[in-house]
Amino acid sequence: MEENNVFNTVQCGNFENVIDARWVFTKKGDGVYKARLVVRGYKDSHPHMIYEIYAPVLKVDALRLMISIAVNEGYSMTQADVIAAFQNSPIGYVVHVKPPAGYDCPPGTLW
Repeated sequence: MEENNVFNTVQCGNFENVIDARWVFTKKGDGVYKARLVVRGYKDSHPHMIYEIYAPVLKVDALRLMISIAVNEGYSMTQADVIAAFQNSPIGYVVHVKPPAGYDCPPGTLW
């Protein structure tokens, strides 16, 4: 991650918004292991921002109702899958991340 300039290291100070991160390890179907770094955004100190970036999920009952209305009215339906909608969206303020356990970095540094 350092070679790709994913983050900048700063000395730990009295920052308002520090979020921790953790590693998530999964094993793919073909036996390949995958590691992802997940930042725990739910611990953000700006709770009002959740309403601006939250993507509601459709419940099954509502989907069935929409399909039945479309069939009864003769509408055509299409489906789209957006996987990384908010992955690179700007948030408008600085967030400092505490490096996850197991990452080799000097003590007292943040990303």
